[in-house]
This record gives sequence, C-alpha cells and structure tokens, in this order.
Amino acid sequence: MRSRILPICLFVFAVTVSGCGKPAATPDPTPTPVQTPAIPPQAVGCPGVGPSAASTPTATVSGAPTPKPTPAATATPRVQSVTPILTGVSFSDAKHGYVSGSKRFLWQTGDGGDHWSVVAPPGAMQDLSGVATPDASSVWIWGDGGIFTIGVGGSAWEPVDVGLAPPIIGVAFRGTKPMAAIDEHGGIAVSLDGINWKVGVKDGILPPMHGVASPAPDTIVAVGNGGTIATSADGGVHWFKQSSGVTTTLRGVWYTDAKNGFVVGDNTTLLQTVNGSVKWTPVNLRPTRADLTVVKFFDTKNGWIAGSGGTTLRTTDGGKTWLVSLATEGSNLMALFLQSATTGWAVGDGTGMFISPDGAKTWTRRNFCSN
Repeated sequence: MRSRILPICLFVFAVTVSGCGKPAATPDPTPTPVQTPAIPPQAVGCPGVGPSAASTPTATVSGAPTPKPTPAATATPRVQSVTPILTGVSFSDAKHGYVSGSKRFLWQTGDGGDHWSVVAPPGAMQDLSGVATPDASSVWIWGDGGIFTIGVGGSAWEPVDVGLAPPIIGVAFRGTKPMAAIDEHGGIAVSLDGINWKVGVKDGILPPMHGVASPAPDTIVAVGNGGTIATSADGGVHWFKQSSGVTTTLRGVWYTDAKNGFVVGDNTTLLQTVNGSVKWTPVNLRPTRADLTVVKFFDTKNGWIAGSGGTTLRTTDGGKTWLVSLATEGSNLMALFLQSATTGWAVGDGTGMFISPDGAKTWTRRNFCSN
C-alpha cells in the first residue's frame, strides 16, 4: 500500500466536457470553499476488530440480519494490536453486506451496517484484496490465498483455481459470474462461463496490474503500472496494449456500457473512453490533488471516485462534470460500493468505513461496534 499522501484542496469544482461526448480540458473555474462535514471519531477498542479481537469469528456466512452483540459484563474491549487496511466492500441488497481487509479482516452485516459480526476467511487467506456479493446466494473473496467462494448459509469456503499465482489483486464480474482475474505479477486469467478458467496473459509479460473490468461478453480490460491498459475482445485469446497517454500507475477501471469507460490512477489521473477503449482522453480534475484508486458507477449517469486523503468525487451526468468532497482526512480510500444513485460506502486504511446518503456530498464514519 502507498504511504505517500498528496495534499488535498478542499474546494468544489466542475470539470466540463464538450465535443462529441469526449472530455476536453477547460480553464479552471473559480473554486468555492466546501464545508467539510463533521465526522464523529472512530471508536477505539471495538470488540472483534483486528487480531486481538475479543469476539470469536465463525466461517458461517449468514443470510439473516446479524444480531446485536452483547458483551459479557466483565469483558473489557481490547484495542486492536495491528490496524488492518480495508480493501473491499460489497452489498447484495440494502441489508446484507461485507467488508474485507488485510490481517484476515472479513466482517458481515445483516441490518444495513448498524451491527457487524466477524466471518472467518479460509486458513490460506491472510490478506484479503477484495470481496464481492454478485447475488444474494454467494460471497467471493480474493487475496494472498487465491480466490474462494461460499454460499450464504454455508460453512466451508471453496477454492477457485484460475491458474494464477497469488496474490490475486482483482476480479471482474459480469452480472453474477466472475469473468476475469489479475494477479500481482501481471498475469490475467479469463473465464467465459464463470466456472472454467484459462490464463490469458502469463506472469511477467505485463507490469503489475491493479484493476480489471469486463465491459462486454468476451471483452476484458486491465490497467496497471506505467499507464498500462491491456485489452482483449475475444475472450482472452489475443491481447493488445492500448495507448493511455500517461505513464502514471493506473489503479481502477469501470465501464457504464460496452463503449463508455473510465480509468483512474495516481496523480489525479482520470481517463475516459467513448469508443470501447480505442482512444482514451484525459479529464482535467484540477485543482484536486490525490492518488485515485477506484471508480464505480451505479448507472450510466451516477458515478463516484475515491482516493488518497479521503478524497471522493461524484458525477451525475455520466462524467461530463465532477464535484469533489472529503470523506475523511487521513484515510486513504481503497474501495467503493454504490447501493443506489445516492447511497454508497467507502473503505480504506485505518479501518476507515464511511457511508454517504446524499450522492457523496457528505460522509459519516461508521465503525464495527454497535451503533
């Protein structure tokens, strides 16, 4: 994980896009100060957070609301000995969700995030890179132990062999099926049916990759170090390196449909394509200064971006304009999940977990204790 945090400018601004739906650089607008929302301090010593957890984890993934924990009268909350970095967040519906992280961190909620309980990941998994709930019946996790899945109500994790060497950095889903996976060494694996996998790019051919998407059947797009964008339009048989026009590390990729996509990366990098990755155009996000790690859209219009220093950006017009807000100072955000066009979650280092009910305009810190 990066330790460098770039200074963040707390201003509202708009990035204007013009001409055939492509982003175009525009003069910096006059910045308007933003009132940073008040964020309650995170509770320390939450039972069950980190390796020194007082609660006992279980492997069972629940499909029912998680009951409110009742600590023993003599129990003393213990401060976590090692703070995990939260790397993933996913909800299957408004109530049931999961958060993953390093140090075997995996928690679930059954009541929309009011209460959380520990889920034990498989023994081979120490540091989780992400979690996904593509439907209400299964949970997927990936990281240094590979890829595992478990059915809701099940008690045993099942390994998924995709042919790559762990750690697995990202997995792309189309609907409920996993379609592609990337590892830390530049390898890319592809599945056409979500069950059978083949290695499309062997380790060492590409630089380390950080984000992957499947915008259309048989189409895979992966992004990584050095401004690398690798694409395949035939199910991983042939691969091409697209010209990104940048050399910065690219960390996240998302498509709203087969043609329109976005890539984010270090040094406030935002790229947009309107022709299915044929051409990528930079979007001017000045005066924001941050390393951007993740981009997600709920639909074709509403999308959010998150990055270092608690920075978040939002669009309601398909990426023509972007507005910035601050989720928190000092927490580098690693993952986003949008439950609706206006409600979403962000997680990051320092066990930072935040929810926005108003389209990423304001954020409230949540913790894993009873609220």
